[in-house]
Order: sequence, then structure tokens, then C-alpha cells
Amino acid sequence: MQKLNGWQLLEQKGQRFEKALAPVFAQKEIQFIRYGSLFWFHQKTGQPMRRLEHIPAGQKEMFSKVFMSALNQGLYLAPNAYEVGFLSLAHTDEILDESVRILSAAVKGQ
Repeated sequence: MQKLNGWQLLEQKGQRFEKALAPVFAQKEIQFIRYGSLFWFHQKTGQPMRRLEHIPAGQKEMFSKVFMSALNQGLYLAPNAYEVGFLSLAHTDEILDESVRILSAAVKGQ
């Protein structure tokens, strides 16, 4: 990681991924949250989620629709609505572009 400057590369990949997806998600009132190479999305709540009861009631249903649509297009996300996703150094620009395309279509299809 140090030789590759891996942490900086992951941050750059995360920024690029977020910049492409956040506006698409926002159109559907879904918040895209990223910290470094970790990401999660949920229905907008207007407050930070600090406790389980802050998670929107429809999170499971919304995530299930996005998950199944993405899976049917060849993109596998963590199968639980309450898990984060992550990027790795193995994700090339081409893979990220395809992931953005698939996730954008999945969210727009809601």
C-alpha cells in the first residue's frame, strides 16, 4: 500500500465514484455517503444516523430493489441493506465506470 500510495489512490477512486453517483441518487431522495473507499446509501433522513431507529423504515425495500436490479445487470453489492460497500485497488476505472452505469440505472428504475 505504501509503495503504491494506495490510501491516496483509494481516496481518489472513492471521490470519483461519489462524484458520479451522488447526484443520481439525490434525484431519488437517496443519500450516498462515502468515507475513503467505503460507501453506503440510504433514503434521506435530514439527520446523521447514530442509532438503529434512525434508519428509514423503507431502507430494506429500497435497497432490495437496487440490489436486485444491479445483480441482474452483473454488479454484486453486499446483500444486506445495512452493510457498507467498499472499493479496492483492483477496481479499475473501467470497472468503476461500469458500476456507476449499473447503479445509476438501478436507482433511476425505482
